[in-house]
Amino acid sequence: FTASTEEHVRRCIRRLKLSSKDLAGIIDTRLCRLETKHHPSSFNVAMQRAGVARPEHCLLCDDSLKNIRAAKRMGWRAVLVGYLSRGDGSPVQCEEADFHIGSIHELPEVMPELWN
Repeated sequence: FTASTEEHVRRCIRRLKLSSKDLAGIIDTRLCRLETKHHPSSFNVAMQRAGVARPEHCLLCDDSLKNIRAAKRMGWRAVLVGYLSRGDGSPVQCEEADFHIGSIHELPEVMPELWN
């Protein structure tokens, strides 16, 4: 589920060594009809395309507080990635996030079940 394109996501998946995982699909900005990632309709599209009926089975990893909060409102699990704001470099925190990590490469440490 990305505000980018599927092609970019596939490159990221390879770098994260997730290519062998049984991912339900890639939902990019085109599938969401160019709607913002934090809009409820984008989450609904993502769940529908992935064939997931229960939001608690979904996970969003993002560096945007707005997107993390939207994911939690929709019932998703959420991981805030990054300790500093993209805008001004100030520290970021988000109580709504299930986990807060400095880099996406730390995801296996907080969610090892994704690699089992």
